[in-house]
Amino acid sequence: MSAGKPKNLLRSTLSVIGVLLYRAGLAKTIINLSKKRVRALLYHAVEEDTNPFTQGLNVGVTPATFSANLDYYKKYYNVVPVSQLDHLDKQDLPPRPLIITFDDGYRSVYENAAPALREREMSACIYLISRAVRGELVWVNLVNYVLGHFPERTAKVLQQIPEFRNIDPDAVISHLQNASTPEQITRVYSALKKEFPDVSAEGLYATSDEINEMREMGLEFGFHTADHFNLRNCDTEELTTQLDSSEVSALMNNNTFAYPFGYYNQNAIDQLKTKNYEAVMTVGNNNRHAFAKHLDRTEVFTKDPAMVFAQLEVVEPTVAWLRQKILKSPAQTTGYDLPNAVID
Repeated sequence: MSAGKPKNLLRSTLSVIGVLLYRAGLAKTIINLSKKRVRALLYHAVEEDTNPFTQGLNVGVTPATFSANLDYYKKYYNVVPVSQLDHLDKQDLPPRPLIITFDDGYRSVYENAAPALREREMSACIYLISRAVRGELVWVNLVNYVLGHFPERTAKVLQQIPEFRNIDPDAVISHLQNASTPEQITRVYSALKKEFPDVSAEGLYATSDEINEMREMGLEFGFHTADHFNLRNCDTEELTTQLDSSEVSALMNNNTFAYPFGYYNQNAIDQLKTKNYEAVMTVGNNNRHAFAKHLDRTEVFTKDPAMVFAQLEVVEPTVAWLRQKILKSPAQTTGYDLPNAVID
């Protein structure tokens, strides 16, 4: 799992500054400088022992880390339900608003995160993948599992697929995420399922009953596409398929959407506009200029409150400002990548 370390010199420097400010006792003062800014957090799995389907994907935190994060949020912020954003209108929100989200709908959220949230009377929103809800493996988890457990057999399967013959096994997931079309991913998925028919999703994702139980706890559920494909690589027809939430709509109690990997393009935005979502979750920073309903989320992997403060109050706001005022880099470059993919 990721240690949550900054990825480059700028982020490292800003992180050090943030930690020093926190240790100097200036956290409340600095947080209060932007009382209206919505802080949005992104988690995936919350698991004590790394699950073989997620191991190495840098998507998990331990229950202890998550609980420590919640205690930090409770001390400095007002955690609000995503549904309370009301089209991102900040006028009716309490000061220092913060939302907590989870992508993918892993069962570990039901097992470990939901009880911690309930204990502290906090809300969160979980974004569901249709394939996962019906109990089928999402391509990321299947490929990750077989690469880790059956590398030689997996390599032989991939050798039979022309576009993967010369790709290093360590770069397969990154290639699928960033460079492959849904049709190519489906071809790989089908070939691997044929080779490994006994590999199943049992116990990996929350079931409909567990989702309903979490709803009764006050947790919210939004949509995260049908199959978790990178929407940049989807044509118009495939986008329509991926943005069809009808299969899980009965479980959803929140009218928001989250991009897989945080990636989008103008075609995805145009289709999402027709869905009338109240908010659309991205990853990274400075995405709102592309679409007014974008809300940037930050991933947290550390339980050190000084590091969390630095990330939320110094690193991300400064990088967002630099993107907007100086770098003017396109919003589509933000998002999170699985191992072997490059991001700033």
